[in-house]
Amino acid sequence: MGPPGIGKTWLFQQVLQPFWGQVPIIHYQTSAAHRNQPLYPMAQTLRRLLRLDGLEKSVAQRVLRQHLQTLGEQDPLLLRIWFHWLEVSSEPSDTLPILQEFRHLLEESALQLLAQISPGPHIVVVEDLHWADASSIALAERYIQRLPHLPVLMLINSRGPLPGFADPAATFPLHPLPDQEGIRLLQKLLPVVVPTDQLQAFYRVSTGIPLYLDSIARNHDHFLREDLQTHSGALEVILQAQIERNRDCLETLEAATIIGNGLTSGDVVQLSEQISEQQAERQLEQLRSRGILEKAGETWSFRHDLLHSASGKRMHPEQMQRMHLRWAQHLSREAAHSPALIAQHFLDGGDALSAGRFFARASRTALELAAYREALANSEKALTCLENATAERYAPLCDHYLATRALYGYSSERVLSDASALEELGETLGRRGWPLLGLRYGQWTTVSSQYSSREAMLAASRIIDTPYDEVPREAVLAIGHYALGWTEFYRNHLSAAQSYLRSCLDHWREAWVAQMQLVTGVRPQAAALGYLGLIDILQNDIPSGLARFARAESLVSPDRNLYMWLFIKVMRATMGIWTDDSADTLRRCEIILRVNTAHRLQPWQDFICAVEAWAEARQGRRSAEASLCRIRQHIRAVERSWRFGASILYLFLTDIAVRSKHPQVAAISYHAERHTRRHGALSLLPRLRQLSQTGKRRPSC
Repeated sequence: MGPPGIGKTWLFQQVLQPFWGQVPIIHYQTSAAHRNQPLYPMAQTLRRLLRLDGLEKSVAQRVLRQHLQTLGEQDPLLLRIWFHWLEVSSEPSDTLPILQEFRHLLEESALQLLAQISPGPHIVVVEDLHWADASSIALAERYIQRLPHLPVLMLINSRGPLPGFADPAATFPLHPLPDQEGIRLLQKLLPVVVPTDQLQAFYRVSTGIPLYLDSIARNHDHFLREDLQTHSGALEVILQAQIERNRDCLETLEAATIIGNGLTSGDVVQLSEQISEQQAERQLEQLRSRGILEKAGETWSFRHDLLHSASGKRMHPEQMQRMHLRWAQHLSREAAHSPALIAQHFLDGGDALSAGRFFARASRTALELAAYREALANSEKALTCLENATAERYAPLCDHYLATRALYGYSSERVLSDASALEELGETLGRRGWPLLGLRYGQWTTVSSQYSSREAMLAASRIIDTPYDEVPREAVLAIGHYALGWTEFYRNHLSAAQSYLRSCLDHWREAWVAQMQLVTGVRPQAAALGYLGLIDILQNDIPSGLARFARAESLVSPDRNLYMWLFIKVMRATMGIWTDDSADTLRRCEIILRVNTAHRLQPWQDFICAVEAWAEARQGRRSAEASLCRIRQHIRAVERSWRFGASILYLFLTDIAVRSKHPQVAAISYHAERHTRRHGALSLLPRLRQLSQTGKRRPSC
């Protein structure tokens, strides 16, 4: 870990040198240009390991299919997603089906394929983690959890700290070289003898950063004539001087500056339109010999992104804009390139409208992969670029709303703001499709978690009463009756709740699962079964209730339905307070937290941490006082977005207070019941009264 140019990559090269040819080394390189493209480093690594670069798409598909078949992977849809992900698909991205259910299955399949490629001991190297997309970071965290069971050495470098990735004892911060070491390195790099006072001047200007010392040595004749200390931006001058000395390779250097890392000689020819491929190859080799570029396989990259930046600063802005636009137009005619990358080139090329359209595509692809943070970033860029294209703002605004809702819950301020803007724009444009159904469901969820049950009934009825285009009526009834059933359960009208939830199951069709889950975040069949199971348990039919939960759990998995899996698992974990099985609750909490840690879905995190504190206290792993304190803390966090959830947590709080004979048990019981009544969570009152039998006295206040 250390600042740019400090020598992180060089250090890795020195450490790994004895292992080349002895142990397989799998290298992942992140990129600033692809930081909003989900799982980009792994995709590029797999393309390289499977030797897909340079193959015709049909040939690349055949190679990839053969590798996946050896894993027993036969699912045609997953194969199509693999083709799309590794950029060998021959179909447009907008024809791809919903990917969300396959995101984690794709990740597991990729990890299995990597294990097959390198089954024995090997080394994994991750370069520049600070540029990684959020999905890659989450996947890396999952992989690290498996490391103790794998014959793998993993090396990661980054400019900043690596929380969650490494024990601080295994983290090595790199610092600038002290003066004597820096001067010795300069003497070793310089091809001529330089006076000591000049060496000391060079060292002071370089601040001890090896990259700058190397650039000074490569351009010593220039710097011996210059007084670098008279320049206000001396470090910048050092790299720019190295770039300026390549005018005989100008066409290739400028093309590399625009294209970025991973270019080929053919790319240079395509963009420059002034040189032949033979000339491009020769200039690329010259730039490598001068320490500007480096080659990996068949592609070229800048030796350091600081050199890339310095090269960009020497180009005229209008020239850069023309070249970015030309490259964006070229990439847009190719089916296999990342829409986020194309969008950025269009944006840098001055075509905001085209950039917005490609950012919108990138946003939808990320959303369908459940890569919510990348979807958020790309949709925000799309909305900025499409500021004056009102009709085209609807899709990225919908994506922004769905991604924000998944990350922060239905009732956060930013989600409510998005919902208002989406409804207003939808009315203006007359859009009444699946996104409107998702919006109505989100509005019901917000009302049911924040306001009275009467208002929740009205919001649930509005789901059904709203006219939609292109949404099957049966699908509307399924999600609408689920909402009505949940609300009746909330009000403790258990018979009516059962009727609506059974109606939801009757109307439901699996054909709608992808669209329904994308716009609402739920799978109504599984959710309805879960609440029917809860009602059975409330009515003391515990075997039937647990059987319904088991069926609901069988319909979802973290691989295909992460958000819905968390929902069902959280519901099932809370049953411990009714079934008096805190050991089962604790086991389930540990599983939920382990899965959610990689995805950071905050509403679930706060809630299940409080449930875990209850289970730990019941199992004797945590003191009652510490458990009460932790539950209170999480109640405050949950109350901000999910007041029904906070009411459930009051049950756990009361249970611990009663069992530990807390001196304020009467006050805790009273406030729990008052909170539950105020928010209309009447179905929780019978259990709450049962728990608080020893705390019936009301506080005098």
